[in-house]
Formats: sequence, C-alpha cells, structure tokens
Amino acid sequence: MDHVLSMTQKSFAHCNLQVTDLENARAHNYQPNSGNSEDRRPPFELFPPIETGRTPDQIYLTHIQMPQGEGETILMVDDEVLFSKLMEIVLKNNGYKVLAAAAGVDALSMYVEHANEIKVVLTDVMMPGMDGVDLTRALKEINPQVKVIASTGQITETHQAEFRALGVNVILGKPYDAKKLLTTLHNAIHAEQRTEKTT
Repeated sequence: MDHVLSMTQKSFAHCNLQVTDLENARAHNYQPNSGNSEDRRPPFELFPPIETGRTPDQIYLTHIQMPQGEGETILMVDDEVLFSKLMEIVLKNNGYKVLAAAAGVDALSMYVEHANEIKVVLTDVMMPGMDGVDLTRALKEINPQVKVIASTGQITETHQAEFRALGVNVILGKPYDAKKLLTTLHNAIHAEQRTEKTT
C-alpha cells in the first residue's frame, strides 16, 4: 500500500494529474460509485492517459487556466486516507498549504490550534464518530464566520438541510476533478472580496 501510494504521489507531483479526468473517464466508460452498500468501487478512479488530440501547449494552457492558490491554508478532513493524500497533492501542487485530518475530532483540534491560518475547511460528510455536520456545527461555535465546503459521494436530504442551516451551501459530489476542486476553493476564499467590491 505504501509503495502504491508513493508511486501515485510521484505521478501526481510530476504530471499534476486530476483525480478524475472526465475525458479519460468517458474513454474508459467509467461509471462512478452508485452509493449503494453493495457497490465496492472507490469514490474516485485514476485512469491512464488517453489520446485527446490536444497538443502539449494546449494541455499546459488548460492547467494554467485553473484557479491557483496563493499560499492559503486548507483544513482537509476525510477518513479515506488515499483519497485525502491525493487531494493534498493536488492542492499543494496548485499553491495551497494543507492540514489533513482523518477524523472530525482531530480536525477540531487542528482548527483550534491554527484558526488564524485556515481559510477554508473541506470536510467529508460521512465519517465515523463526529461526522461532517457535527464538525461544522462545532467549528461554527468557535468561529461563526468559518468557511466550510462539504464533500461526499452520497448525502441525505436531512444532511443537506442541516448544512444549509449552518450556512454551508456548497457540497462537492465525489468523484470530482482538480478543476472543480480548485474553482470551488477559489470562489469560497474570494467570495467576501467580491462582495466588498460590489457594495
């Protein structure tokens, strides 16, 4: 497992690959995890490159057009260790600093310690113990202005309502690609600045 993860990290660091490249996914006829308990497929997949007809310059331009971080710190919370590692690589390769936690309780401790640094909390919804909703509620008690983005492969209407009540309006559906992740983070971080400019 460690060997596979090490190889994957090197591939991501070298190529800055997306976790799920939509063109490759379609080429491989990939169908995402349905969310059923009998569906054992992972919530994301890695695909070998498929010839898309794009030149290296076009591929490079696609990358540089994706929103980049400016050294902001993201607290990422997910009990799926491999998925969390891949996301961490994507974020670090695109200008962000990352604090990673595998459980809600650990994330809460990290937030208390690094509250002044953390710009956005990206949390999984379904986690053992303290889930994403409970974590968000606890974070809001510490800092009502904390920016939280939820992430999940499946979500109930109850969870959606609870997140809305807590002021969380963005829920990233897994699997998502790097562009979706980077765009969502960029919008969350700079939303307040846009509001100030329009008022």
